[in-house]
Amino acid sequence: TVGYVDVVLGGFVAWVHAIEEVFGLNQFDAAKTPLLAAWLERFDELDAVKEVMPDIGRLVELAKMRQAQAAAAAAAVAAAAAGEAN
Repeated sequence: TVGYVDVVLGGFVAWVHAIEEVFGLNQFDAAKTPLLAAWLERFDELDAVKEVMPDIGRLVELAKMRQAQAAAAAAAVAAAAAGEAN
C-alpha cells in the first residue's frame, strides 16, 4: 500500500533517476542506505506509480538543457567581467 510518506518522497523519485543518469550520482546507494534503496525499488514497481511517473528521458533532457543554460550564463558573466577588467 502507498502511504503519506510514500507520496511525499515519491514526488522526487523521477528526479532521483534523472540525476543518476545525467550526473552518475547514486543517491540511494544500497551499500550506504539499504532501506532507502529497497524502498525505491519497491516504490518503482507499484502499478499506481508507473501510471503517474513522469518520463525519465524527458527529465534528463530538461536537466541537460538547464545545465547548458547555466554554463552559457556563467560564460557570459565571465566574458563581461573580463571585458570590464580590460
